[in-house]
Amino acid sequence: MTKTTRLFDGLHAIALGNVFIYLLDDPGGAILIDAGYPSDGPKILAALASMGRSPSDIRHIIVTHAHPDHIGALAMVQRETGATVHVHAIDRPVVEGAPPRKVTPTGDVFSWLVTTLLLRDPPPLEPARVGAELTDGQVLPFAGGLEIIHAPGHSNGQCALLWRRHGGVLFAADTCMNVLGLRMLPVCEDAGLARKSLSMLTQHDFDSVVFGHGAPILSDGGARFRKRWRQE
Repeated sequence: MTKTTRLFDGLHAIALGNVFIYLLDDPGGAILIDAGYPSDGPKILAALASMGRSPSDIRHIIVTHAHPDHIGALAMVQRETGATVHVHAIDRPVVEGAPPRKVTPTGDVFSWLVTTLLLRDPPPLEPARVGAELTDGQVLPFAGGLEIIHAPGHSNGQCALLWRRHGGVLFAADTCMNVLGLRMLPVCEDAGLARKSLSMLTQHDFDSVVFGHGAPILSDGGARFRKRWRQE
């Protein structure tokens, strides 16, 4: 069974192997953040059912960035839910069927292995329909306010999200991961830009951080994030 975890009132994490996606509750309909790998569609629907949600409860799907481990099951989940898909304009073509852009290693041996071995043959992705584009500084009226922060680098259309509840919760997407500590992802479209985005995020006010990869930090997350990335 796919593991789901209640992080805060109104926020659940759904673990899909090494990827986390998130469910936000809202009176107007729930919001799903990202959609895992191509094979994860049934797992996502099962996770919703385990939380007492039906597919029709999902009214919006926010795509943090258009990499295969975050949009793989997007078309299937959209088809089952009828939800509106939101994504930044730079990543919209990939969601709609364009080939994913190339990524390069961030510099160490592990990143080189990921690039050459795991990402050599990216899985085919079924196109999804985009209903709305995300813009930097936009505040979506979901779950008490969800601010869009364009944070390019890992993907040049990547957006972090700042939820204005519980002292501020940063959805860091893949700006970094919390695996054996806070660190950059092993691959990026532009590593220099990714570091600038991390430094920019330290200027925002939040107490907790959740990631596309790795364990959430549910207290003192802002302080830890700033300590790690302010000098990048």
